Amino acid sequence: MLFRSHPLKVEHHNGKFKIHPASVVESAGHADFHYQLKQNYPNPFNPTTQIDFSVKKNGYTKLEIFNLLGQHVRTLLSAPLNAGWHCVQWNGLNENGKQVPAGVYLYRLQSGNFVETKRLTLLR
Repeated sequence: MLFRSHPLKVEHHNGKFKIHPASVVESAGHADFHYQLKQNYPNPFNPTTQIDFSVKKNGYTKLEIFNLLGQHVRTLLSAPLNAGWHCVQWNGLNENGKQVPAGVYLYRLQSGNFVETKRLTLLR
């Protein structure tokens, strides 16, 4: 199986998300994906970081950023996705488009019954 990963472009307008194709997966046979959330890269980061993940089945997927108090900072992705590898970039902005302070944040992937959380560090 060959993977060509491209950053996922997500636009937010009038309360709706528009998602542009994220990843191209070329398979030389049956693709057997599983749920996986990779560590962001680079970490620590400034000004942007990349989050790679795979989903096992087609379905609704959500990727969110939280501060260490558990407060929601930003929803990076909230949409149906096809099974396979995907990539999203975060630029250190909150839901209102303002820069968040340097520090440690959590990112959480939810898809089907799968939920996983990892830490990332933003430097200024």
